[in-house]
Amino acid sequence: MKKIFLTSIVLFSVLFLASCEKEITIDIENGENQLVIDAFLNDKLDTQMIQLTQTKPFFGKALPIFIDDAVVKLEDNLGNTYNFNYYKEGKYIWVPSTEALIIGGRTYDLTVQYNGQTYTAQSYANFVPQIDSINYQKVGSPFGGDSSYIAEMVVVDLPGQPDYYWVKTTINDTLQNTSDDLVISVDGAFNEQSNNDGRPFIVPIAANFGLRENDVIIKEVWSINPETRRFFTELQNQSIEGALGALFATPIANVRTNIVSSSSDPKLKAIGWFSVSLTSIATQKLIFNPSKRVSFSTF
Repeated sequence: MKKIFLTSIVLFSVLFLASCEKEITIDIENGENQLVIDAFLNDKLDTQMIQLTQTKPFFGKALPIFIDDAVVKLEDNLGNTYNFNYYKEGKYIWVPSTEALIIGGRTYDLTVQYNGQTYTAQSYANFVPQIDSINYQKVGSPFGGDSSYIAEMVVVDLPGQPDYYWVKTTINDTLQNTSDDLVISVDGAFNEQSNNDGRPFIVPIAANFGLRENDVIIKEVWSINPETRRFFTELQNQSIEGALGALFATPIANVRTNIVSSSSDPKLKAIGWFSVSLTSIATQKLIFNPSKRVSFSTF
């Protein structure tokens, strides 16, 4: 009898709670659209691109708003000027001929004129160490599964000062570009306290695991500055997804910007980032060779 009584209470509670459901619509005011400048330039002899868009409401489903009527110009401290031409989808491009756009040791000023306003930013081109090679090794699975490969780029930090790097990986023509793939390094280690000045990059920065035979891996090291490192850190903190990640993630806020507006009106401010980099690149196809070894123990 008690069992029937308790079951009735539970059933009644479920039906009561279900009947109390009510759809609530929250009216959230849309913020002002802001200009977004995405300008990461480098010394490759590839097409250099700056993309201009506008922000959209947080819960909006509209496609990005591309800016196609801006004037985009780059100038270095030697007086060289580079005018970027509109291409498509908010992208403004400059195509190098025989000389790279970005030269180490120079300071670059970006100017964007849009909608009657002028936006500026500045970045210095730091130097970068050259990747000597990519070591690799075939390793077995400790659980009896398929074998895999470890690849390790061999590169030594530039000595004498703190150096900041952005390490990028491409596997089989696919750039690894999720928030988990973002690797930012100080002197080839994690931070200034690592005391790695002038030494080889540490394993967590230099190595990739779980690769397959015949994979083609491309490793790139981009020089950046401390401000760009902080920008990436904030960006990564706000890109955390999932239940636990969302629970402990930094509250949503605009990531810092180094774009300066000619107007004091907050509605006319821009967001985004401008950075110039020197790069070093190495490519390796993973073909089995028993003499190939990484520099650290795989056991």
